[in-house]
Amino acid sequence: MRAEITGSDSEDGVGVDIYDSNGNYHWIALEWNGEIAVHETDDYPNAVEDRTDEQQQIMNQVAARARYEAQQAFPEEDILHDLWNPEFLKRGVEALSNYPMSAFNRDFRPFFEALDDPWPLIDHDRSDVQDASIVVRQPFTITADDRIGRVADVSVEYVLEGETESRFVGPMHDEFEADVIACELIPIPFVDDYPYEDHFHVIVMQHLLAQVRDTYLHMGERPPEAYLVDGPGKISGFHGDGIRRDPDEIHIPDDYDFTVEFPNP
Repeated sequence: MRAEITGSDSEDGVGVDIYDSNGNYHWIALEWNGEIAVHETDDYPNAVEDRTDEQQQIMNQVAARARYEAQQAFPEEDILHDLWNPEFLKRGVEALSNYPMSAFNRDFRPFFEALDDPWPLIDHDRSDVQDASIVVRQPFTITADDRIGRVADVSVEYVLEGETESRFVGPMHDEFEADVIACELIPIPFVDDYPYEDHFHVIVMQHLLAQVRDTYLHMGERPPEAYLVDGPGKISGFHGDGIRRDPDEIHIPDDYDFTVEFPNP
């Protein structure tokens, strides 16, 4: 895609020209909070119900690309949520890559244990919870110089059978005053003799790299080579290129290749 800022107004927001992956033209008017005020194009139906899945996917990607372009042009504004901003997530990659291994093995152990068995943190009986809905999160804050500030308590999100609203145990993202990165994965059934100190850091690092990957796919862009990794990234809110929509349960096989190339900070 090609994107260009067309103008801005201190009250109304910012305009963005976009040419999508098919070469079709869009004009987006964004409010300063990231809301889409206007999305004009002559190449796709105006009504959502009249669009094909592919057309709707492109419209979503164009909107995401416009937010990214506007956030880059006006970094002091809150147009794009941090956790969908690849530049912000890259700071988390750097922070984790520089975190002492001894501190990581100590501070991220609860995340590993919750992924292996989240049920001690869930306030309901197993029969009341939709297994497929469980998400385990590990938040950590990052400092202005891209270091890990603190590793917060693990949180769990789940949905009860017959309900659609999520329930939460642990800290919520908006409870943090500092910049916060959230690792979020569905439960992983680790083998009994899993080599935690040798391998878990790689899983978490690869997950952060995959989150960066998905922010690019989310806006219809090819991720930089350093972030073209396998494995789970974004759990929800991801429309990307259609290659991954509803993540299946993740099983780590005995012969899993734990090697991964990290980008330079």
